[in-house]
Amino acid sequence: DDDDKTKRPNEPSTSTNVGKRNGKSVLKPCSESKSNLKKQKIHKEKSEETVEDKIIVEMTVMKKSIKDLSEDMKKIQEVLLTNAHLLGLSFKRENPEEAKETCCFDCEDAKGNNHRTIFVKGFEKVRTRDEIKKALSNLFFFCGEITRVFVPIECKTRLPLGFAFINLRNGVGSEKASALNGKSMGGRKLEVTLARGRGEYYGFNDFDGCERCFLRGRADPFAYDPFASML
Repeated sequence: DDDDKTKRPNEPSTSTNVGKRNGKSVLKPCSESKSNLKKQKIHKEKSEETVEDKIIVEMTVMKKSIKDLSEDMKKIQEVLLTNAHLLGLSFKRENPEEAKETCCFDCEDAKGNNHRTIFVKGFEKVRTRDEIKKALSNLFFFCGEITRVFVPIECKTRLPLGFAFINLRNGVGSEKASALNGKSMGGRKLEVTLARGRGEYYGFNDFDGCERCFLRGRADPFAYDPFASML
């Protein structure tokens, strides 16, 4: 029995490694546990490095995007400052033919002033000729049959000069049209009167014109023949 109780020297021990520290028994981790802890630590460090790498990459990309955006904003600002005088123009895309210089009098409505022609002033100059013509036609349509709306423009810039001439069939409705004096259009009050009492009826002040205007003698106040039509 004593031999059975005695542990054989070559028999592997199944007990847990126990050491002593400060006179007390301390449980020591086995070699396998140490290996697992080491692997977990390495995995954790790699995971943290991966997260840090991702954050660094994202921050780098974000900084580049902000830098690119700042450069784009600077370019836009430079363009706006350089073309500040054009901000009032319509931003719609124009084809090459429309972008060419347009003579003020190269339109069907340029001729036709007569003693019944109506003069309108006070609308916004930043709108295009066609936009102003349409707005005036809508405003005066109930006065009578409109046969002509001429909106003079500066040839080089194509900006309206700020006034227009309107003809009604046989002058019928001129009194109704005159009653629109002081009427608001686009938030601005209009001045409406008979054209023959205005200086613009005979010539345009502060009008530069273009080469075609001078070649055709249209720089002369009467050159465009205001009485060419009695519509």
